[in-house]
Amino acid sequence: MNFDSPNRIEMPRRVVVTGIGVVAPNGNTLDSFWDSIVTGTSAAAPVTKFDVSQLPVKYAAEVKDFRLSDHVDAKEGRYDRTIQYGLGAAAQALANSRLDIKSMDPERIGIVEGTTISGSESVMKTQKIFLQSRDYRKVHPYNVVAGYCGEGSSTISQHLGIQGAAITYCSGCASSNDSIGHAAKLIRHDEFDVMLAGGAEEMHEMLFVGFCKLRSMSEWLGEPDRSMRPFDRSRNGFVLGEGAAFLVLEERSHALARGATILAEVLGHGRTSEAYHPTAPHPEGVGYRAAMERALKDARTEGCAHCARAHFAHQRPRLGDQAERSDRDTRDQARVWRTRAEAFRHRYEADHRAPHGRFRRGRGSGYGDDAAQTEHPSHDQSFES
Repeated sequence: MNFDSPNRIEMPRRVVVTGIGVVAPNGNTLDSFWDSIVTGTSAAAPVTKFDVSQLPVKYAAEVKDFRLSDHVDAKEGRYDRTIQYGLGAAAQALANSRLDIKSMDPERIGIVEGTTISGSESVMKTQKIFLQSRDYRKVHPYNVVAGYCGEGSSTISQHLGIQGAAITYCSGCASSNDSIGHAAKLIRHDEFDVMLAGGAEEMHEMLFVGFCKLRSMSEWLGEPDRSMRPFDRSRNGFVLGEGAAFLVLEERSHALARGATILAEVLGHGRTSEAYHPTAPHPEGVGYRAAMERALKDARTEGCAHCARAHFAHQRPRLGDQAERSDRDTRDQARVWRTRAEAFRHRYEADHRAPHGRFRRGRGSGYGDDAAQTEHPSHDQSFES
């Protein structure tokens, strides 16, 4: 692509971020979460939600002291934790954006939630009650409904008055990243003016046990805050976490018309599936490279100095390192990251300044504590630029 051409194709509708909400092990609000990041405070700690005495992994990153009633008027006991976290984060994001849904057409706003195991807690509750009693009348009807993985997006839409769409995206560890990419495309295609996009996940016992079996979590028994060491030569696995994060995505002119603060802009999204292995990445990193190239193509550029880069904390360390090394060393990877990156940066900063005259750029990520993760059965890759 010729970046100097006056006929360069522009996106017909630009998508910006105007709100952020988060419920995380290191902060149940955006301010507390950011403070933890700035101070480097780790959320890894001994597991308290279930007994791990017979398991090789002792640490996790659990959400603490979260109360759904602090964010919405809802009965906490009714919902699985995944739904509670998602609803809390979505409500925070909407409040952070200062968007009044009642003042706009409710059918021009929608939600896309990324999740992998939402509903599984209700399924296990229902099974346990029935197996113990053998009496179907003791099964709570809501647990049957909540066993559907889309209950989170449905619950958020009901509580926040979103009538345009309630979509659930499930693509493994790329789910939330894909939800952001899908929501951005819906806005660009003029189906909606505003979208809530993000994801939520709880940590329950069977998920933890499963990752113990996969031997992908850190079995470190020293200080908890040293158990998660991404990019470190001595790392030995990831620390399982839980929580939720949502963004308010908005068509740029819509945001400017209401005087919204623009925090970032979503330029492109790309995803692939290697069709290689249920959990291991392709040793040559072909999926990661292709996903990045697609994100850059979607952003109307061949190279970008500001694109998000995945790491492989959710992989078994040596497999992830091998894929990343192969990806980094190939000629194609060099082309993706170096091709006219500086030319693009200067032109972009000149053409896409935030309302306050300061260039702001967004970096996308996949769901979880460790940025863009890719494993799970389809082994999908997803990147934002």
